[in-house]
Amino acid sequence: MKKVLIIGAGWAGASCSSYLEENLIETTLIEQKNVVGGHSRSEVKNGVIYEPNGPHIFHTSNEEVNNFVRKFGMKRKFKHKVKSRIYPPSLKGDSALVSWPPQVSEIKKFQEWSTIENELMNLPKQPNDNNFETYAISIMGKTLYELFIYGYTKKQWGLEPNELSSRFAPKRIDLRTDNELGLFKDKWEYFHPKGSGDIIENILINKDVHFDLKVDINNISNLIKDYTHVVITSALDDFVASDQKLEWRGIKSKTKLYEELDETECITEAYQINHPSLEDNYTRTIETKHASGQRVKASIVQEEYAYPNIRHYPVYRSGTKVFDDNDKFKNQIIDEISRPVYFAGRLANYKYINQDEAILDGFRTARKILKA
Repeated sequence: MKKVLIIGAGWAGASCSSYLEENLIETTLIEQKNVVGGHSRSEVKNGVIYEPNGPHIFHTSNEEVNNFVRKFGMKRKFKHKVKSRIYPPSLKGDSALVSWPPQVSEIKKFQEWSTIENELMNLPKQPNDNNFETYAISIMGKTLYELFIYGYTKKQWGLEPNELSSRFAPKRIDLRTDNELGLFKDKWEYFHPKGSGDIIENILINKDVHFDLKVDINNISNLIKDYTHVVITSALDDFVASDQKLEWRGIKSKTKLYEELDETECITEAYQINHPSLEDNYTRTIETKHASGQRVKASIVQEEYAYPNIRHYPVYRSGTKVFDDNDKFKNQIIDEISRPVYFAGRLANYKYINQDEAILDGFRTARKILKA
C-alpha cells in the first residue's frame, strides 16, 4: 500500500496531496510554518487583507487546473491591470502613470515618441537573447527600455540587466499594440476575496498536515519509515544544509495603514504600480483592496523593496547553467533517502513559475507516483 510524505504545504504540495488522495493514496504533509499556503498566502492587519509576498492573481488557460481551483472556491473573476510610473525627460521631472506592459497608443502622447517610433521601426526580426538587456531592447528599443525596464530590473535583481539571462524575459516583458490593458492573456483569471491561501486551506481542510516542523536531510530518516514515497517542495540548498547556497532574490514590504476611509476608497491609483525609476528606492506599490473588493474603512499600501537571500525568485545569471547546482542537490537527496523521491514546485525545482504551473507540477508528480 502506497503512503506518501509531502514536504511543504503550498500549491504544489496541496495539489499533489489532493490528486493522490482522490486516487486512494494516503498522504501526510509537513509544513515548516504554522499555516498552509506558502508564498501565495495573504494576511490580515487591522482587518485589512494584504499580500506580504506580492500580488498573487490566479490565472490559467488549463481547464484541469481551472476546474480544480473552482471546486475549492476560486470563482471571483478579476482582470489584473498594472500601471507604471515613468519619468520621460520631456516632462522635466514630472511623472506619468501609464499601462504595463507599455501600450504604443499611450506612449504616442509623449514628445519622445518620434525617437521611440524610429527605434521600433528598426527592431531586429528576432529577439536578441544574449542576455536580459539585449532581449528587452530588441523588442521595444532603447528609449522604452530605459523608461520601463532598466531601473526596475537593477533594483529587483541587484545586478545590471546585461548580467541576467534572457531565459525568463519572455515571461516578464512585452510591448503591446492591442489596447488590451490586462496583464495576463489566460482564459481564466480570478482574485479570491481572501487570497489564494484561503483556497489552499480549503484543499487541505481534511488532510493530515503537521505544522511547525522543519524537515531536512539530517532528520528525514526518522520520519520516512512509515512511507513508501517522498515529495519535496522546499528549497533544496536549505534542505541539504549546504554551504553552497543557490542565488535567490526576494522582497520585503513596508506597509502603511490608512484609516477613516470610505468602505470602497483606495489610496493609490491602481492595485499594482511599478516604479522603474531609480529615483524611487522601491520597485512597486501594492494595494490589495483594489483586487480583493473588500469593503472596509481602511486600506494598506505596500512599498516593495528587493533583498538578496530571500527565497522568492531564483536568480538566472547570463552565461551560467543555473540548474546544475540544484540538480546536484537532487542527486544527493536521492542517494541519501531510502525511498523514491520526487521534486515539485517553484522552490524544489529552482524555477520561476506561476500558481497554475505549481498546481500542474503537483499533478504531474502525483501521476508519477501512481505509475511507480
